[in-house]
Amino acid sequence: MGAAQRNKGAAFERWVAKELTEELGLHTPLRRNLEQYQTANCSDIVLPPFQIECKRYASNGAGTWYKDNWWAQVCSAIEEDYMPALVYKYDRHPVRWVFPIVAINEYWDCTESRYEPVALTWSGGLMLIAEWLDDESFYLT
Repeated sequence: MGAAQRNKGAAFERWVAKELTEELGLHTPLRRNLEQYQTANCSDIVLPPFQIECKRYASNGAGTWYKDNWWAQVCSAIEEDYMPALVYKYDRHPVRWVFPIVAINEYWDCTESRYEPVALTWSGGLMLIAEWLDDESFYLT
């Protein structure tokens, strides 16, 4: 991966952290996880109960859907008591989220399908995350 690609990815991670902080009204600003460059299987942003992976790519002519290996990467890096979340953007296309189906319906937690991916718009993803943030210490007072 070249320097321009790393810079593009890092800029997207900063943008996601800033937007999540502002739009969810978080008390403590989110920051990129800088350990991701030194340790394998680290998420880009942690917002309990989510570990978020950010992907930013140029359109490649193969469509604008997330890649299966992105979702596999997010799911393989999940720590106990966390859920995977993928946020991605292709050039000239809107930002999208991917969550496990268990994030929408907790009753799926005990099934083999609990990490079945569900794609949402940016605003749909924010609504879902907000539903999980029940700890008032995250929010501005």
